[in-house]
Amino acid sequence: MIRSRSGITNILQAGLKRSFAVSVSRTLIYKSQPKIPKPAVEPEQASGPVADAKDEERMARLEQSRWYKWTPRILKPYARSMTMRPLGFGISFAILHEITAIVPFLGLWWFFLHYNWVPLDVPQDLLARGAEVLSKGLINLDVDLVEKTKIVTAGANAYAATKLLLPVRLPVCFALAPFFDRWCVRPIQMAWRRMRVRAKAKRTANKASAK
Repeated sequence: MIRSRSGITNILQAGLKRSFAVSVSRTLIYKSQPKIPKPAVEPEQASGPVADAKDEERMARLEQSRWYKWTPRILKPYARSMTMRPLGFGISFAILHEITAIVPFLGLWWFFLHYNWVPLDVPQDLLARGAEVLSKGLINLDVDLVEKTKIVTAGANAYAATKLLLPVRLPVCFALAPFFDRWCVRPIQMAWRRMRVRAKAKRTANKASAK
């Protein structure tokens, strides 16, 4: 009796399963959802992944090169920057070279002028060059001759001291060039490219609408 009841239960369960497999409720529950078309990618948005793919391809080739594998770990960022972005590295080095020249020059000029202090053992040719440059720039300055001489002397000494700092400035510029390229030069280049692509797309749309 128990076996017959269990057999009837199994038959009923199997029937329910088969009926559910073809029932309307199952069709409504598991109804396939329509695919939503993806929005078209604008040209300026597509340029980013393409640039990243190119960088990844270059990086893969660089990592396979023998000389890069033998490069010390501390020098690999500079090897990557000079190999993958030589123009950006050069621009960064030039900008940093000018910054490390202008900032110390102005700072030393103010220091020598404010404290009326003149450094010793400064090469005379650098002093003469600095005095010549500053005299041309201060020729129309409305000050008396003594004050003008004081300003020119302090500026000439600052010019000479900045030139003497060149062996220190060059390694600093070289060390900071990859990071300056990454955080300053490259974002500006990417923004400029996006502006050009956007302007080109706008011109194309205007020509199409005019037709």
